[in-house]
Amino acid sequence: MTDYNNQALISFQHSFLERYKHDYIESTMYDSFFATPLLLFLYDVTTRRHNVLADALVNMQLSLNIHDQLDHHFDEDIEVEQLKSNQLHVLMGDYHSAFFYKLLSTHHETNMLHFFLPYIKEINEYKIELLHHNHSIEQRLNKVSNVYSCLLHGVIQYFHLENEYSNIFIEQFVLQHAEALPLYWMKSSSEDMRNAIQSRLNAIDSENNTYI
Repeated sequence: MTDYNNQALISFQHSFLERYKHDYIESTMYDSFFATPLLLFLYDVTTRRHNVLADALVNMQLSLNIHDQLDHHFDEDIEVEQLKSNQLHVLMGDYHSAFFYKLLSTHHETNMLHFFLPYIKEINEYKIELLHHNHSIEQRLNKVSNVYSCLLHGVIQYFHLENEYSNIFIEQFVLQHAEALPLYWMKSSSEDMRNAIQSRLNAIDSENNTYI
């Protein structure tokens, strides 16, 4: 598995954006999204089996994460600069989302395209629930974990990698790195979410030790 040190993340960000960043967008606007291994992990697992799918899925997950960074309260009192920032992020997210469809269609991977569409729909359903419904902290944590890991689970199922990547391993990896991403629902109850993440990780460690 890739060594997910800072240099590896920086190198991945540079190589990926070199291929897919729009010239109008500053590279630094992506820094927070590549500061954790989640995108690189998705790419690492997928590119060993299919390079085009790896690029397509990272573009899609990046798009989802960019949209999540927005201020979701577009009221009349929003500052002009914040409104401009929101609008730019919407365009960035849409831009990278389009690459998912373009790459798979151009390479005639329609089976892959249709296979992963339900996973994208599922992620958006989780996000809508997080934004518009009240949940216990445990329910919230489950949905956040699913938002981050859904595409990865799709890769595991598509290539039949269940023996290599167990559900508990995926959950542990995602939770270890999820908090660092600047997402809306992570900010709304950050202390409670941090405590819930740590409790879940402790429970996973305890379960793992049980089987050693």
